[in-house]
Amino acid sequence: MRLRELRTTFLLFAFVLTAALALALSGPGAGSTLAQDSATETPEPPDPASEDPVERGRYLVRAAYTCVGCHGDETHVENPLGAVLSGGGEYAGPWGLVYAANLTQLGDWTDEEIETAIRTGVDPEGRILLPPMSYELYNSMTDDDMAAIIAYLRTLEPVENEIPEPQLPEGVDDASAVRTPPELDPDAEFPVPEDFDDPAVYGHYLARMASCLHCHGTVNEFGVPDPDGLPAGFIGPSLMPEALEGWTDEDLFTLLREGVNPHQDNRPIQVMPTYSYQYLSDDDINALIAWIRSLPAAAE
Repeated sequence: MRLRELRTTFLLFAFVLTAALALALSGPGAGSTLAQDSATETPEPPDPASEDPVERGRYLVRAAYTCVGCHGDETHVENPLGAVLSGGGEYAGPWGLVYAANLTQLGDWTDEEIETAIRTGVDPEGRILLPPMSYELYNSMTDDDMAAIIAYLRTLEPVENEIPEPQLPEGVDDASAVRTPPELDPDAEFPVPEDFDDPAVYGHYLARMASCLHCHGTVNEFGVPDPDGLPAGFIGPSLMPEALEGWTDEDLFTLLREGVNPHQDNRPIQVMPTYSYQYLSDDDINALIAWIRSLPAAAE
């Protein structure tokens, strides 16, 4: 596929993804209650500094890693802290048509199976999960974060919502043609890296986990993100230094926290999952900014 055709494909993908995130997700789980959160009420924001794994997991799922953006019901945009994580939303793109999984129905899955699905994109039945699930970005998630997410998912009250089977792109007969699951040693451990004290290093980690590198980074013809790619704006806008000339750290903070462009009269950024990012801790926002500032300038 030529570069122009490829870019056209991803402009279409970006439009579809934006529309999918902006429109209400459908599913019979609407209005149902969770063990801790309610779709009709907005609970208190999660404490990002909590040492309680469940509270930490709630912060990651509903705020920092914006899992609620794809897996939440139709209330997620207005109420990400209370939306039901019953899935069902449709996501069309070069990978075909997929439906977000119901995260309230994982009771039969073991912790190891949940971790395998998140890290390698393979479910307990051996099926390869299609994009936009960004497990290429998630496979380096720390053990602590993984355990917190699983602990939180275990608190969700099951909600009935039958999820349709995915549809592969025309002419593709097997999901492995779209995506090759990353190999992972089942005994591998993912401790918190010592260099996480460096805000730029931790910010890069957050950029992977929060899927910044899915929209702003490099992806292949099927929408699979490159975890080592630079955020040069292949789908979303570039985050490279030359694209942010004149932007202050305060501008970037406003963009991330409020979802508006301070260089365009605070125009709302529709594709940004600000419904989740508004609950990011100041430290996490500043770490993302430090990572953005650490990116190399384009070669002369």
